[in-house]
Amino acid sequence: MRENIDGGNGVDYKQHEAKMREIERANKSHIVIFEKWLQSRNLSEKTIRGHVNNVDFYINHYLSYYEPQTVDMGCYCIDGFLGDLTVITSQQQRKQNE
Repeated sequence: MRENIDGGNGVDYKQHEAKMREIERANKSHIVIFEKWLQSRNLSEKTIRGHVNNVDFYINHYLSYYEPQTVDMGCYCIDGFLGDLTVITSQQQRKQNE
């Protein structure tokens, strides 16, 4: 069992996991509100699922890669996420076109 998240910097793994669960619970309401807003726009279920999955990944996984962060802090990190996503998407498209 890991005692520290990154090899001894003093961050307790159990505390980290507890904070993550707390943030994920809070994020559920944001996701539900976002999904209802998308539905009000009469988007297809496939489009809604895609957007909801992307937001879920961003707020529940990407933001917490280094340390647990709330959605409020996420607005300051979106540029890195979109930059990474653009690079990955363009690489995938390039491979498909070869």
